Amino acid sequence: DRVVSFVISDGDASSSAVTRTVTVTPVNDAPVLSGVESGALLYTENDAATVVSATITVSDVDTLTDAHLDSATVTIDTGMKVGDVLAYSGSDAGVVSAYAASTGVLSLSGSIAVSAWQTALRAVTYSSSSEDPTGTQSDASRVVSFVISDGDASSAAVDRTVTVTPVNDAPVL
Repeated sequence: DRVVSFVISDGDASSSAVTRTVTVTPVNDAPVLSGVESGALLYTENDAATVVSATITVSDVDTLTDAHLDSATVTIDTGMKVGDVLAYSGSDAGVVSAYAASTGVLSLSGSIAVSAWQTALRAVTYSSSSEDPTGTQSDASRVVSFVISDGDASSAAVDRTVTVTPVNDAPVL
């Protein structure tokens, strides 16, 4: 609560102070993701797992009332093919990850600080185990979306395009 006092003056005399109590009720603001690279991530068939976004940033103005965020999802929203993999390559023991290959969703959970979540999301990688990752033998794109939650509200999604280039493998007899 805050107490506000009002005094009026006509230049010669001032009134008695009148006070009012103002109660400030906090509201939960959703965390914010930003800073994802605008250019596509270039991935060539048989490349090692590659970080999706090395520059993604995480912020949450509610850190004074809740210093931790609780979960994130990283999803291959469009263009997913059999063999596509999103993985968490980080080392924070507070983050638990699980990838559902059938839906292209990497789920991350753990009650950790905002800065630790930023590090965790920067450790999300894309790879493909397929020898025909596009199905067309020409470049194809995936759209990877990031969303983070404080347990009460989720951020808006931020996206990064991954352009996958197939390799023409030599035939085998």
